[in-house]
Amino acid sequence: IHVPGDGDCFFNCISYALNSQMDNKACYYTSSILRDELSKSITYDKYTEIIQLYKIYYDNNEFFESWDPYTITYDDFLLIIKDNDIWGDYLLLNQFINTFQLNILILNVDTIDNQFYVYNTLHKYNTDNKTIILNYINEMHFTLVGYFDSKKMVSLFTHDILPEEISILFTPSNILNRSE
Repeated sequence: IHVPGDGDCFFNCISYALNSQMDNKACYYTSSILRDELSKSITYDKYTEIIQLYKIYYDNNEFFESWDPYTITYDDFLLIIKDNDIWGDYLLLNQFINTFQLNILILNVDTIDNQFYVYNTLHKYNTDNKTIILNYINEMHFTLVGYFDSKKMVSLFTHDILPEEISILFTPSNILNRSE
């Protein structure tokens, strides 16, 4: 499922998947609601840890956000997450997985260098958690992976309905021992 490339594609994919399997529409997720929940989950200690990593990215010219990790305050950082002023990067992905108790499986699709592999989130697959599968295209854009069951798109998987082709990709040896 393609979502707009407006800097909110990660959160839009997740909200679509979560909403697709909900029986009670009273708990509808939007990217704004997910961002708000994510920001609430970041303690001051977690903020300090994340900002230290952003500083390393910044010092190595690998930081592409419009704000400065050396001057941003805790409150301002939480506002940036809420206000769609930050992409769903690796650091926020980890926080998101822990906060929402999900497996997020990412298929990296690099059409420029013709490389395709499983992105290692460094999280162990938990059979008790629901699973969302994303394509990460050219390190710029997320799309949601699913399949049609009759007329309905399935994009939030329990362990027992995870497609076998996907299960095979996410064995520990395929994730941790990738050499190409």
